[in-house]
Amino acid sequence: IPRGYVLKKVATDVPQPKSSLSVSDGKTSILIKTGPAQLSISKSSFDGIHGAWLDLNRNGRFETNEQLIHAGGGPYIVDEMDKRYDARHRTKSGNTNVVVSVEEQGPARVVVAAKGWYHTSKGEPLCIYHTRIIAFAGLPFFRVRHRTIVTYDTQTNKLADSAFVLPAPPPTWAYFGA
Repeated sequence: IPRGYVLKKVATDVPQPKSSLSVSDGKTSILIKTGPAQLSISKSSFDGIHGAWLDLNRNGRFETNEQLIHAGGGPYIVDEMDKRYDARHRTKSGNTNVVVSVEEQGPARVVVAAKGWYHTSKGEPLCIYHTRIIAFAGLPFFRVRHRTIVTYDTQTNKLADSAFVLPAPPPTWAYFGA
């Protein structure tokens, strides 16, 4: 059954709903608070999630013992000659060659985009990466969408490994058994 639809103009000064999501876009990092979680993303040397905390005791503060992800990880690739290329390494001239920015921000979610080249520790580039980190208001988790774009002749070079590392502290407790 066909129905008629009408577009209706609404007032532009409608207040935004209250959100537990806050974003601080600084010069060297982006800090996101979702309510139960907090994550930090470095803009100067992209290592994926630079730090992530979960408010385990629900006191509204993110304390040292609540940090679940530490700095030093992020995306990397390894070629067939076992040469490692990291997103956080700099070019030969010392440039990070990465752009990290808040791509989308609203009351329900925030999307941070990072784009750059993988480099060896000596500054040699190989491939491009595009990463999007998505955090949601009121939720204790985030999503990472990561792509590697091959920029070399695949007849002469091959990739042996590709990963996105999230360094976690050693566990302080564990359960074993059924």
